[in-house]
Amino acid sequence: MTNNCHDSPASARRLHRETVDFLHDLAAWTLFFSLTFRKPVTVEEALGAVKEYCQAIARLHEHQHVRFAWFGGQQQGGRIHIHILGATIPCMEFKSSSRELERLWRHGNAEVEDVHDRAAVVSYLMRKKHDFWNTAIACDRACPCRRKHGCRHGGRWPSPLEVTHQ
Repeated sequence: MTNNCHDSPASARRLHRETVDFLHDLAAWTLFFSLTFRKPVTVEEALGAVKEYCQAIARLHEHQHVRFAWFGGQQQGGRIHIHILGATIPCMEFKSSSRELERLWRHGNAEVEDVHDRAAVVSYLMRKKHDFWNTAIACDRACPCRRKHGCRHGGRWPSPLEVTHQ
């Protein structure tokens, strides 16, 4: 039996800490979303709904690019529950109220809260068990992004296969 240095508890703690630091420094997170589907859906369907939701926030309500980090998994009963961190680009307050953003979610329950302590929220998310997580930027353009070489703020939205097989 070989000893893989990546399997040690110290290595796992270091990876966890680096991931927390990465997410903390990635954006000035200002909103925390909790989304629960009302009925069981596949991961692919859930990720498609989350993408549509995030793009609707960027396009319809904020009229600007928004960075998102999402974390999700199945709850008991097969329903998927997703947490999302949101930050506008450039770093500004969200124009929409939490209530408006909650009403945009049509697939079940939604709660949107202000982030008061980024480090605490990121640490909380990393302590929870999630089946998948990723980050992306939702573009404010109807056809994201119509620029020849893509969005000026980052890459494309990851596919469900990329998200679920990290």
